Amino acid sequence: METECEAANGHSDAQEADLVRRAQQGRVEAFEAIFRRYQARIYTFLRHMVGRPQEAEDLTQVTFVRAWDSIAGLRSPSALGAWLHRIAANAARDYLKSARRRFEVPLVEQADDWLPAAGESSDDPAQRVLDAEAKAAVRMAIAALPDQHRAVVVMHHLEDMSVGDIARALGVRPGTVMSRLSRAGKAARGSLAQHRDRGAQSGEL
Repeated sequence: METECEAANGHSDAQEADLVRRAQQGRVEAFEAIFRRYQARIYTFLRHMVGRPQEAEDLTQVTFVRAWDSIAGLRSPSALGAWLHRIAANAARDYLKSARRRFEVPLVEQADDWLPAAGESSDDPAQRVLDAEAKAAVRMAIAALPDQHRAVVVMHHLEDMSVGDIARALGVRPGTVMSRLSRAGKAARGSLAQHRDRGAQSGEL
């Protein structure tokens, strides 16, 4: 028997498919509804990818402009979310390449909201400092990853996307996604270990 949740999801999927079909017919109001559904998710993804809020906002606009221009070619309405993430990932990649050519490094280390808050803040000032340092260490570890590895980490761990959806979004095989997740995890753990070692050494001084 279909659960209420499954029925709701099916209804939502049907609504989304209808929005895609109407947008493909040039119905602007349908695409505006798609924009409202996905704007926050795409912005968050780009915020994690490029680090700077203003650039993430600009790239969000770029993503949806490109989506509007090419939505007629979207064959599977059910792939809308993955398709939008693919456009966003390409926009982020282009931006990061351009930034490197200009010798500009995205200021991800200054992004206070780079990761979601984890519970209530502690009343202990010392614990708050430790929590902030740990959060910064995780943020920097992810930011230090190569673009392709960072993308799968953000999509999987922060966007809660499945391996299959990530593969469709990036145009790669699921095995490639799993490999990148594994390599990214090892690299991030290495960066965090170095951070802990530096903290221990500074504490001994």
